[in-house]
Amino acid sequence: MAKIKKLSEQIANQISAGEVVERPASVVKELIENSLDASADKIEIVIENGGKDLIQVIDNGKGIRSNQIELAFSRYATSKIEDVNDLYSLRTLGFRGEALASIAAVAKVIAKSCHKEEKEGVKLVLNGGEIIEKETIGYNKGLEITVKDLFFNTPARYKYLKKTSTEAAHISRIITAAALARPDVKFTLDHNGNRTITTPGSKSLKDVIYSIYGENVFDKLISVEFKDNFIEVSGFVVEPDIMRSSRQHQYYFVNGRPVYNKFLRLSVEEAYKELFGIKKYPLIFLNIDLNPILVDVNVHPTKREVKFSRGKDIKKTIKSNVKNILIKNKEKTSDSSFNKQKSSNSFKKNRNQAKSKPNNKDKNLKREVEYLPSRLNLTGDIIKENENIDEDESRTVQADLSYSKNVNNRDYPDSLDEVDQDSNEDNEDLEIRNILGQLHRLFIIAETNQGVLLIDQHNAHERIIYDNLKAKINSKSNNSRMLLTPIQLNLNAQEKEILIEIKDELNGLGFEIDEFGPSKYAVTSVPDFIKDKNPEESISDLINHLLETAKVAKNNELVDELLMYNSCRKAVKEGKYLSNSEMEKIVDDLFDTSNPFYCPHYRPIIINLSIDELKQKVERYD
Repeated sequence: MAKIKKLSEQIANQISAGEVVERPASVVKELIENSLDASADKIEIVIENGGKDLIQVIDNGKGIRSNQIELAFSRYATSKIEDVNDLYSLRTLGFRGEALASIAAVAKVIAKSCHKEEKEGVKLVLNGGEIIEKETIGYNKGLEITVKDLFFNTPARYKYLKKTSTEAAHISRIITAAALARPDVKFTLDHNGNRTITTPGSKSLKDVIYSIYGENVFDKLISVEFKDNFIEVSGFVVEPDIMRSSRQHQYYFVNGRPVYNKFLRLSVEEAYKELFGIKKYPLIFLNIDLNPILVDVNVHPTKREVKFSRGKDIKKTIKSNVKNILIKNKEKTSDSSFNKQKSSNSFKKNRNQAKSKPNNKDKNLKREVEYLPSRLNLTGDIIKENENIDEDESRTVQADLSYSKNVNNRDYPDSLDEVDQDSNEDNEDLEIRNILGQLHRLFIIAETNQGVLLIDQHNAHERIIYDNLKAKINSKSNNSRMLLTPIQLNLNAQEKEILIEIKDELNGLGFEIDEFGPSKYAVTSVPDFIKDKNPEESISDLINHLLETAKVAKNNELVDELLMYNSCRKAVKEGKYLSNSEMEKIVDDLFDTSNPFYCPHYRPIIINLSIDELKQKVERYD
C-alpha cells in the first residue's frame, strides 16, 4: 500500500469542484445565487460557445470588500452562516463556501468588485485556483466575475461536455428558474452576441412568464393562491390544453429557491391526471413558503434537491388545493378541452349502460350509426367508404375470412422466440387461416394452423404507418406543403437554442420555420405526410416534442423521432371498432413490415398462443 499523505490544496479544490461544477450551467447557477444573496436587482449574464469559452456575470449588488476578495476564493469561506444551527434555518441561496473556490480551481477567473461602502474597486485574477494578480481599480458598485476556458486544466472533464446548444439550453433553464423565482430582479442573457432572455424585473411573476413563454402560455394561466396550516402557496398552473411531453417546464420554488422534490411534482401532476386523465405534463410555476426548519437543502452538493420533514402532508395539501382550483376554473370556462373530457366520460357511461342491458337490435343500430364502414390507406388515415380513393394506392383487403398467409418465409431476427413462440415446435410454417374478430376493441384475434395470435391493433398499425413513412423519406418521395395560415410558435430561450441547432435537419424533412420576433417563430411549411384536422395544435405539439426530446444529435435520430411521433398519433387507438376489412388489412400489412413483432417504440405487437399451450390450460394431454 502506498504511503498516506495529505492532498495539496490545488488537488483538493479540483476534487471539490467535481461535486459543485458539473458543467457551465453549474457555474452560472452558483454565480447568480451569490448575486441574489448580495441583494442585486439587476443581473447580466454573457456566455460564449455555450459557456465553454466564456461565462460573465455582472450584478449591482453589495459587492465584496477589497480586503476580503482573496478570502472569498478560498474553500469554506462564506458570509452566510455562523454555526451549524444556521444550516437548519437557511434563507440564503448559497451557504457552503465552496462555489468560488471550486470554479477558480478549474478555470481562468477575473473578479472585479466594489463594495457599496468603498470608493475604489478591486480586481483579482486567478488561474487554476492560483492568484496571479490583484490591483485597485475604479469600478461601479457591485461584482463582475468572468470565467474563461472552463476545465482547461482537467481535459477529461471538458471532453464530457455536450454540444454548444445543449450547454446553452442548460444555462437558459437555470436563468429561467432564477427569473421566475425572483420576478423583482431584471435578468438578461446574451449568447454569442445575441440576446436570448430579458425579464422586466417588475416584481410580477406573470410578467416574467410572458417575457419567457409568450402570450400563448400567458393567456392560459390559472392563478394559484392559498394558505393551509404551515404552508403558503402562490403562482400559476396552466389550462389542460397547454401541455408538454416532458417536465422541463415545471418550476417549484421553496422559500425562493428553485428546487426538485418528488412530493411537489406528484402533488400537481396527480391533480391534473385525476381530473383530466392527460398523460402529458402541465406547465407549473409555484412558490412554496414554509418554515425553513421543515426543509433540508443540504442533501445535494449543488443544492438542486430538497428534503421535507413532512413531505406527504405537503403533497396532500398542495394536491387537494390545486385540484379545487382546477375544478373551479373548469366550471367557469367553456374551453374545448373540458368539453372533450365530458364527452369522453359520457361515452364510458353509455358503454357501461349498454353492457348491463344488452339489446341486439339497439346494438346493431348503434354500430351502423357510430361506426361507418371505413378503410385504411397506406399512411394509415381512416377513409370513409363514400370518399374517393385509388384502389391501387389503398391496397384495401376485402372481407374474405378464408385467406391464408405465410408468416415464416421472411427473415425476422429472433422473431418467433421473442413473441412467446415455442422454440421446440415443428418447423412447419405458421399460417394465418382466419380473422376471428376483435377482443375488447384492443386485440385482433387471428387463428393460425398452430394456435392463435392476439395482435395489438394500435401497436400493429403504428408499425405499418412508421414503415410506410420511412420508405417515403428514404426514397426522397416526401414533399413539403405550404400552410395556408402559418402556425405561430412561442419559444423560450432553451427551445430557441435547440431550434437553431436542428433547423437544417428540420428543413431537410420538409419544415420551413421562420423567425419574426425575439421569441416568435412561424411554421410556414410541413412535410406532406403530416395531415391533421387540427394542424395548429398537432404541429405545435410535434415541434415542441422534437425540441424537448434529447435525440437531436443526429439526423437519423431526429427523423425516427418525427416518424414515431406521427405514427403513434395516426394509429388506431384502443377502443376503436374495426370492421373485418380493416382487421384484414392491418394483419396483411403488418407482415409486410420490417419487424411485425415490435412497434417503433419496441412494444410487443403479437401474443402467440400455440394449441398445445391452450390444451395444457384445460388439462388435455392427448
